[in-house]
Amino acid sequence: MTLRKQHASRRQVVETINGHLEQVFGLAFPGARSTWGLLTRVAAKLAALNLGLWLNRYFGRPDFAFATLFS
Repeated sequence: MTLRKQHASRRQVVETINGHLEQVFGLAFPGARSTWGLLTRVAAKLAALNLGLWLNRYFGRPDFAFATLFS
């Protein structure tokens, strides 16, 4: 696999995660008033994303099926 293909596949994963953080977890406008507050909110949302991914994999569901995670 060439470096260009590796970069493209990794970039697709990063863009998917960024899209979910912005849309599902509202990270586009975090509303933090300080750098520490921003870091705390980003860390909490990344933890929620990881927990959601883990739960979906544990229950054999698609990775990004967050909307129906608890139904």
